[in-house]
Amino acid sequence: MKKNKLIDKIVTNKIHESRYWKEFCFGLNERTLIERALELDHFGGSYGGTRVPTPFLCLILKMLEMDISIEISEMTIKNDEFKYLRALGLFYLRLIGEPKNIYLTLEEYYKDYRKLKKRVDNGWELLYLDEFVDQLLHRQLFCGVNLPFLPKRAVLEKSLDLPKRVSPLHQLINSELKKERPNKDESKKIRKEISKMKKKKKVEKWMPEKIKNKKKKKRKNKKHRSKKQKSSSSQGEQQKTELQREIEEQNALRKKLGLKPLRL
Repeated sequence: MKKNKLIDKIVTNKIHESRYWKEFCFGLNERTLIERALELDHFGGSYGGTRVPTPFLCLILKMLEMDISIEISEMTIKNDEFKYLRALGLFYLRLIGEPKNIYLTLEEYYKDYRKLKKRVDNGWELLYLDEFVDQLLHRQLFCGVNLPFLPKRAVLEKSLDLPKRVSPLHQLINSELKKERPNKDESKKIRKEISKMKKKKKVEKWMPEKIKNKKKKKRKNKKHRSKKQKSSSSQGEQQKTELQREIEEQNALRKKLGLKPLRL
């Protein structure tokens, strides 16, 4: 099928009769066509009661008639400055590209969240560029143009060795999970501690009540003894300090009297 016949004959006739086609699309070459594409400030198909084609649709037809190569369309797609030039290249690639190349190229621009103005019958709509890409991949009719058949991704993954797509969100989640995962040694220690805790709980469940009560009493007695020991040790220290003070006072008097000092 010829490329210029990808758009319906009625639509092509409307484009050829439009004012934009007659004024700006005659005598274009590859360089001047890109210059015209840089002037775009919206996209869309045809609008209004008379179905006036947009400049975006006129340039798509011109690219099909000029048989622009895929290399040039990929150059327009890779530019980061002009969003409507990128949208034009993506649409053109969807019309003429091979299924595997379409998926691999278009899916890269799910990360592009810039806003696009779309011309519709009632006026204007806002569409993000990632939505633009998604519609190209999943719709049959886009901007009034019937898109060529595109097999589902799952079928191409089996038949054409198309790699599975991993979304940026999924990559981010995986990277965070890897950071949060502990080392092998740490994980072994944690597992051992958990197993010990589980064993203790199981043993306590199957223990008779008398043994449990005895263990509780032993724990209470230990705590009580430790408290008594602490209190007795503190009392003994207080008594020692009081005796030392008394002896020091008496020794001071003995020195004045010329007597020998007392000892503990």
